[in-house]
Amino acid sequence: MEEDGPKWRLEHASTGLSVCQQAACKRSKALIAKGELRIGTRALFDNDIEMRYYIAWRHWACATKHQIQGLKETTENDPTKAPGYDALSPESQEQVRLAFEHGMPVDKQFKDIREDLAKDAPKYGQEYQNAMAYKVDLAARAAACRGKDCLSKQIKITKGELRLGILIPFDGEHASTVYKHWKCISAFDLANVTLFFERDSIEGVEELPEEVQAAVLETFQTGKIVEPPERAIEPPKAKAKKSRSKKSKASAKDGEVDVTVVRLAASLGSLFFYSSAP
Repeated sequence: MEEDGPKWRLEHASTGLSVCQQAACKRSKALIAKGELRIGTRALFDNDIEMRYYIAWRHWACATKHQIQGLKETTENDPTKAPGYDALSPESQEQVRLAFEHGMPVDKQFKDIREDLAKDAPKYGQEYQNAMAYKVDLAARAAACRGKDCLSKQIKITKGELRLGILIPFDGEHASTVYKHWKCISAFDLANVTLFFERDSIEGVEELPEEVQAAVLETFQTGKIVEPPERAIEPPKAKAKKSRSKKSKASAKDGEVDVTVVRLAASLGSLFFYSSAP
């Protein structure tokens, strides 16, 4: 999930696979039906190995006072500004307005299942104005691109492509790196990363291949994005197979050993015969 999306959002569920995170519903693994009105909270997953955001969903009827209060504060008490409000049915919009008035959902039986309004959640992109650091590298694996166009079309940065890494803070204690294709960085990104480069505070440039490094340096010098030449991704090398001639020699050698063993056995047999004779 995107790190820069809204804290809370509303929608008609895009699938019927999400378990409601209200305690009783979670214990019973109660699913939110496809098209049902639901409220999501952006949360952080951190197991000391991986850190990422995800959305914890609840049935609308299971929304907490804290969630409603959070929506009111972030929208200046205007329900029409709540993320996802415009895509809701008129009936669901009315329930949201009532919740703003009363501080909690008023109809605990309300579901408003509208599969015709069930869509994938929108992607939220923005300029990263609080970047702590930048780095430039060739992607070691596929990763999401945070460029506006790529984000909306779910286009990823593929292995080997030049990308800009942007280190951004969140929740006051952690930081996370997001990436953009080199060709997708905005004028704002370029201005900031150029300042970091002039201060010798950008990572990765010296480690780039010569032709890629040249494109990056030209970008900083001209203030215009210069794309590097396309680089072919080398497939993994196949293990070398033994040639037929070598295999034949090995077989012949094995055969020689077998003959020697047979001859030795025959000699021992003869010796045993003579030593046993009266």
